[in-house]
Amino acid sequence: MARPEVGGHRFRTRKSPGEAADRPDRRRNRGGTPKTKNAYRTLPLAEDTIQVLKQQRKKGDSSPRVFLSSFGGPISLGSVLHMLHRVLKRAGLPRVRFHDLRHTFATLALQNGVDIKAVSGMMGHFSAGFTLDTYAHVTTAAQKEAARATEEVLTAAL
Repeated sequence: MARPEVGGHRFRTRKSPGEAADRPDRRRNRGGTPKTKNAYRTLPLAEDTIQVLKQQRKKGDSSPRVFLSSFGGPISLGSVLHMLHRVLKRAGLPRVRFHDLRHTFATLALQNGVDIKAVSGMMGHFSAGFTLDTYAHVTTAAQKEAARATEEVLTAAL
């Protein structure tokens, strides 16, 4: 999710466990609206993430919003960034922009063998080609590793 989308996220019930709606609320999204229709998507979630979101839901009483301010209303984007920087500082990590988290996710997913089409869909990109162009440096490294592994197999076979 991009920084402008954070304030507009709401809890929605899904039939399938392990999925959560990533659908910004256009009516009150103070950070702006998504750039494309692909920004409206359903993402699979790990079980531990689902548990964290369930705990978060309990904090919000009856509010449908995922992230709330201390007053129970929409959270400001500045507050989100401030919280991110506090967490990074505690972890001994450098300050990054909120959007850098998206790039980190995509890079790590591709480096760990996640299919380019799956990453593209999760990122909300309009095509896998766009994702491939954006993260070509990651796939190039993977191709070099594949060539090295193939060389090892062929050398051992001779």
